[in-house]
Amino acid sequence: MTPIKLRKKAVETSDKEISLEVDKKYFADYCSSLVMVHFELKRFLKRVIDLFCDTTLRLEDRIKSADSREKANSEIVLAVNEAINKAFQLCSQKLASVCQKYKKVKDV
Repeated sequence: MTPIKLRKKAVETSDKEISLEVDKKYFADYCSSLVMVHFELKRFLKRVIDLFCDTTLRLEDRIKSADSREKANSEIVLAVNEAINKAFQLCSQKLASVCQKYKKVKDV
């Protein structure tokens, strides 16, 4: 993990308390942003898990309605491929979003 570098004030001051408050605020903003990214990723993972659970439920119906074992196997492959493609699509979108937010966190 990258060490946190606290900003230094541009203007020198003899009042150390003010300088410390600036550093605390920066650190609090940084932590707050990281926590937001964490919870967003957590919600996203729940969404991906829900996607696979939903696929499993739909797969049961597709297998029951299949008229042969080959058709059932084909339905399984199709359902899994659909779920994986959707998960990758969601992952790439979320990754782009999180990278954008993390870049903002680093720029704070």
